[in-house]
Amino acid sequence: MRAGEGIGGFEPGCGFTEPCDDVGSGGGHRTLRIFEGRLAAGDAVLVNDPYSGAQHTPDILLFSPVVVDDDVVGYVGSVAHHIDVGGRVAGSVAGDNRNIFQEGLRIPPIIAYRNGVIDETFASILAANVRLPEVTFGDLQAQLSANMLGVSRVHGIAQEHGTRNVLTAMDRSIEATETEFRKRMADLPDACGTGEDFVEDDGLGNGPLTVKVSVEITGDGLVVDFTGSSPQTDGPINSVLSATTASVLYVIRSVFGPDLPANDGLNSAVRIVAPSGTIVNPTSPTACGGRMQTCYRVVDALLRACATFTPDRYTAGSCGNMTMSLQFDRRAGHAPIFFEVMPGALGARPEDDGIDGTDVHISNCMNAPIEALEAEFPIEFTCFEFRPDSCGAGRFQGGLGLRRGFRLRELGGELMIRGDQVTSGPSGVDDGADGQPCRFVLNPGTEHERVLPSKTLVSLEAGDEFLRETAGGGGIGNGCDRDPALVTRDLDDERISKKYIHTHYPQLT
Repeated sequence: MRAGEGIGGFEPGCGFTEPCDDVGSGGGHRTLRIFEGRLAAGDAVLVNDPYSGAQHTPDILLFSPVVVDDDVVGYVGSVAHHIDVGGRVAGSVAGDNRNIFQEGLRIPPIIAYRNGVIDETFASILAANVRLPEVTFGDLQAQLSANMLGVSRVHGIAQEHGTRNVLTAMDRSIEATETEFRKRMADLPDACGTGEDFVEDDGLGNGPLTVKVSVEITGDGLVVDFTGSSPQTDGPINSVLSATTASVLYVIRSVFGPDLPANDGLNSAVRIVAPSGTIVNPTSPTACGGRMQTCYRVVDALLRACATFTPDRYTAGSCGNMTMSLQFDRRAGHAPIFFEVMPGALGARPEDDGIDGTDVHISNCMNAPIEALEAEFPIEFTCFEFRPDSCGAGRFQGGLGLRRGFRLRELGGELMIRGDQVTSGPSGVDDGADGQPCRFVLNPGTEHERVLPSKTLVSLEAGDEFLRETAGGGGIGNGCDRDPALVTRDLDDERISKKYIHTHYPQLT
């Protein structure tokens, strides 16, 4: 990041708590500019406030200046999701939070490190507000170390090639990205594509909540417009402007410029219209800890809108973000927190099936090994497997979701679930079938079985079992057009059953 380039999705002059309807060309509130002339080598600026450029409170952003000959020539940044930043529940982002004040400690942009040493006042405030300070400080140190490695490498390049040459190369790279992207827009016909998706509920009984988007290309410009999306809601699924902007740029780059460098040139070429007071641009102090539910719907809706221009680069509906945190009862003065993002499945693609059992699009989390989790927490896993028949049928099928269950051994605890897509699964496209919805089940197969809502907080006792079944991806095209050899393969691999074939591919029975 060049000196003066900022973070977040705000325009200069909007203030930290007043999102704009129109991000404009190049968006990006220049947050770091307020520290011009105040930073030296080894310093670091920290922020997690969603209304000051971050996305939700557990994501802490840390920026370190690259100082060459006493001049700040750029910044190296890192972002990490922290296990807990305080708030009313362990993990900070309960699915039924009602405002930002329930979501943990909010930190506006501050200088948190001086010469590589954490500010004592900041450290004492942080330690008093988080449940596992030793974990939080360890993760912050990891972020700082990552920054310092990046700083050293950029500094080394500047020393080898000269600061002026490096800055010129940065400018040219940004200019080249914008120029190439605008050329690609100019080569496409002027047109407008639209897409729509929805979040089932906000955790407080409100919903469904619509994400509506249009993509318009005129000349060499591209406008993404969310006019018509639902108003901001009481629950925490609202996506602050910086999160919405990041989701948009992920799709636009994936569809129109996967080969382009990831820099501010793309930001300058894309104009985003996000009406203030909607679920894609809420106003403070609206809760936003579960913003990923809406971000996933932004991605799916936007991919459909972009298919107007690039019919070979989109997916059917995909599984969204399924998150849980479990704080165990205190033992020996310690209450560990088990936090996990559960992958689902990618929707079908125009010329291929979806992908099984994977986190998709904008979070990219890995499946944590069950052996490592059993060694760290008082749990035992009861299953971890693909979920047969969960894929949406079609000429190309969606991917399979996952089944992952565990039982609490000697301790109980408080479980937080934050998900969606339990009423209807990821949508199929062009006569493709929807994927199977998610399920969250307490004590499955017993007389005490209880199907849980997608956003809830529940107390567990030792011996209880919790099962998650994530959604399969939606299909693309009519199932009558599927290659019979692929159906036979899937049956042999036990991905689908004979009953599934009878329902979705009757021409083969």
